[in-house]
Amino acid sequence: MMSREEVLLRAKQLIRENRLLEASWVSMFMQNAPDDATEAQVRMVRLAFFRGAQALFDALAIGSKVEDKEAEKLIEALKDEINAFLKSQKHLKDQGVSEASPTAH
Repeated sequence: MMSREEVLLRAKQLIRENRLLEASWVSMFMQNAPDDATEAQVRMVRLAFFRGAQALFDALAIGSKVEDKEAEKLIEALKDEINAFLKSQKHLKDQGVSEASPTAH
């Protein structure tokens, strides 16, 4: 398992390479993964992470093709859905996971 400092350095390197999702994945997984995670578990969680990113990207791409009011509603709906999920996962709060950031208006 990488140390916190190693994770930070790796994430910064990935950001410099414009690999923002990979940086987020490395940071999220290395800070939350159990030490005994199997290679299969790592692959499945990584796949789920990037599938979630794809779903969010698709939703944002749809939002970019609609009028401002509709896009604003879409972003708000995404935020609400994420927050509802996080609230349903009460154990995450103990790990420092908080609600999605409010949208900027």
